[in-house]
Amino acid sequence: MRRILLIILIPFVLSAQDVDSLQSARLSVLSTPEGAEVMVDSAQAGVTPLRGMRLMGGTHDLRVAYPSFRDWNASVHQQTLRLTTGEEITTSVEFGSVMSIHTIPSGAEVVYGGKILGTTPLYYRSPVTLRSALLLKKDRYEEKMIDPTEGSMVVPLKLRGDSLPPSDVVVQSASEPAQPRWATYTAAAGVVVSGVAAAYFKNEADKRFGLYASGSNASDLDATQRLDAYSAAAFVATQISFAVLTYLLLSE
Repeated sequence: MRRILLIILIPFVLSAQDVDSLQSARLSVLSTPEGAEVMVDSAQAGVTPLRGMRLMGGTHDLRVAYPSFRDWNASVHQQTLRLTTGEEITTSVEFGSVMSIHTIPSGAEVVYGGKILGTTPLYYRSPVTLRSALLLKKDRYEEKMIDPTEGSMVVPLKLRGDSLPPSDVVVQSASEPAQPRWATYTAAAGVVVSGVAAAYFKNEADKRFGLYASGSNASDLDATQRLDAYSAAAFVATQISFAVLTYLLLSE
């Protein structure tokens, strides 16, 4: 019985698929560079190159982002497509070149076609795709060619011959005394001691207040207020010690 039902239903299934294909269009999305994210009608469709995507005939909103919609520096291309049932169309998006170039050390000139684009660290966006190599130039360092299609890169530079490195590194003079470490240790100890004292006095104050609540003894209330004052003073000392410790650590 099941075989008979399958034999009967197969022509209807195939005909339904044919009707669906006749009612849809096919869209291919390409980009330069490749790897851009594609969204159609607010739904994520994939990354380029995206070929043969089936859509119903009609109007559709197409958005393509490079490198992705999540990147703060993304380039986003948006267009409205009107697809006719049964047609196959291809749309291409040119994002140009988006580069982030860092060199070690920094301050190298980035040259393209004899034109200086800037100095490193450099974020550069070009409306057209840069296809030939970029030249990195810095005094006392060997010139270096890099591929602009790599996008984000960190490039170490090599000194020329026996050239001495520029004074990028700050050397502390032996005559300049170092920050005394005892001050840092004292501030750290002050944070610990005053913090423990604040917690201790607060705990004792809570105990005496409990006694006052159960017996209404005026001396317990006085002791509670006195211990609360001690706890507050210790807490203030903790904050001061912490501020001093932070200053010393940042100034080292």
